[in-house]
Amino acid sequence: MQNIFYKKLSFIMVSILCIFMMILSPLYAYNDVLNEVNIDVVLNDDGSASFKETWITEVGSGTENYKVFNNMGDSKISDFSVIDENGKKYTFIDNWDVNKTRSQKAYKCGIIQRGDSYELCWGVGDYGHREYTITYHISNFLQQYKNDQGFNYAFLSDMDLPPQKVYVKLSSSIPFTDEMSDIYAFGYTGEVHFVDGAVVLKSHSSLSSYSKVQLLMRIDNGTFQNAHENNSDYQDILDDAMLDSDYTNDDGESWSSSDWNFYSFVIFTMILPFALEIGLFIAIVYVTQKRRKQKRDFSMTFEDQTDKSSIPKEKYIDIYRDIPCRKDLYYFYYTALKAGLLSSEQKGGLIGAILLQWIKDKQIEFVKTEDKGLIFKKEGYAIDLNRPIQTSCSVEEELLSMLRRAAGSNGILETNEFEKWCKKNYSKVDSWFDRVESFMESWMINQGMLDKKRIPQKVLFITYYTLKKTYTVEFKKEIEHVIGFKKFLKEMSLIDEKEVIEVKLWEEYLIFATILGIADEVEKQLKIRCPEFNEVSYMETVHTTRIMRDFTYRSVAAAYRAQSAASSGGSSRSSGGGGSSSSSGGGSSHSGGGGGGRR
Repeated sequence: MQNIFYKKLSFIMVSILCIFMMILSPLYAYNDVLNEVNIDVVLNDDGSASFKETWITEVGSGTENYKVFNNMGDSKISDFSVIDENGKKYTFIDNWDVNKTRSQKAYKCGIIQRGDSYELCWGVGDYGHREYTITYHISNFLQQYKNDQGFNYAFLSDMDLPPQKVYVKLSSSIPFTDEMSDIYAFGYTGEVHFVDGAVVLKSHSSLSSYSKVQLLMRIDNGTFQNAHENNSDYQDILDDAMLDSDYTNDDGESWSSSDWNFYSFVIFTMILPFALEIGLFIAIVYVTQKRRKQKRDFSMTFEDQTDKSSIPKEKYIDIYRDIPCRKDLYYFYYTALKAGLLSSEQKGGLIGAILLQWIKDKQIEFVKTEDKGLIFKKEGYAIDLNRPIQTSCSVEEELLSMLRRAAGSNGILETNEFEKWCKKNYSKVDSWFDRVESFMESWMINQGMLDKKRIPQKVLFITYYTLKKTYTVEFKKEIEHVIGFKKFLKEMSLIDEKEVIEVKLWEEYLIFATILGIADEVEKQLKIRCPEFNEVSYMETVHTTRIMRDFTYRSVAAAYRAQSAASSGGSSRSSGGGGSSSSSGGGSSHSGGGGGGRR
């Protein structure tokens, strides 16, 4: 009898595990991945909103992408346009037909309207890595409640093809602050903050098919002259949104309903024991996988199936004297990152290297200053950012914009200004490094060095899909070269002292050593091997490179310390001043928004 009981119990446990796996496992079409969605929203003075969305995606099936808008009420969508990664502008079609073929929909877009619901549609065109930028206009976006202005809007929800990352920025001609606004975010794991007069939402993990990115925002009455009349009371909308959310009210109590019904109690008592069993199973799998990964230096996959070996340990890699990665700062940084050579705070070396490159190219000048201290004067610096600066790519242009915002109205970046800005805007700093990585992965895909696919996996009787990144053997060699180059820079004292290294090459060594966090070791050799360096180079080491490294590393470290403090409870979850988002809640009275995907 006991054997029969245990067999039945085992069968029940396996069945429930399978159900959980089916619920929790994301279902994606093969090789269809929505890597990230970046949404830039401008709230106009007339209460309308202008949207610009960028979908970075891998396309492996279907004929069209689509974005859904439900419950739009009196809001109308217009001025829809699409541009792809090649700058190709799509032709707008008045009567969009979802039944047409992929070739018939290529480079075309259109709108489907059913009452107060809309679908924005555009052809996928060629399969592979694609980037679509869509723009559109929504009227009557801002609502005029009884005593407040605001909105409760789902930028994304119930996506058929859920994105891995989401970044939303909402701005207007009137800067948003926590003094005149309240913000709450629902439906995803991440954060929401006021950043330089804008509201920024950022996810920390991949969205599921039932996730949403929803913002409830209250704005002081009279801030905007034009808002759509809405007879609702903002407090009612807030209370509705907070039900079953992670937020707490002013008394520190949960907004969640305290009424436990019979079904909730039964489900809880039945599921809890099995949930513990599943948790134990997951823990065993996690530990097993971790031990497997510890047996190799990298968990990266390379396309050459005949070469099963992992990257050798550093001590087995030969010294590499040439600067690898085509002397490209971003390629070098990405490779060092994948080689495991950089910690979070060491990422600041990339910013330092970019600034040193600007100094080398005579685009900026690093001026030593003496700042007032409590008793004695302190050594400081100033960088004039008013002059035109030529940037090499979009992420570098974004860095320049951050530096200029930190510099303030005079355009002079002075001692500690960037550190203070990073501490206050840590989410933006972190997002910038994320975009550098995404930018490089897109570049590597276009170069043919990286391929992303959804690979089917089976656990018991359930098939699910995992994202697999496959790198070429060329990139594996670059990883070995970067490791070997780091060994060369650290062991320069062992090379032939009679070898003459040109000043230009020393400058390059300093720039790339800054990315690796070992520029101080290069400077020691520089004093011995090239004593005339400070006399002939704009990158003199007495003040410029040393202080440059110090301020960039300190600034990025300050950002990560602030982020750590916020994630551990330092940010508000109840006052409406921003902080962590709620993974649930949002209410039933949101004013529009919806899902989408590919079909």
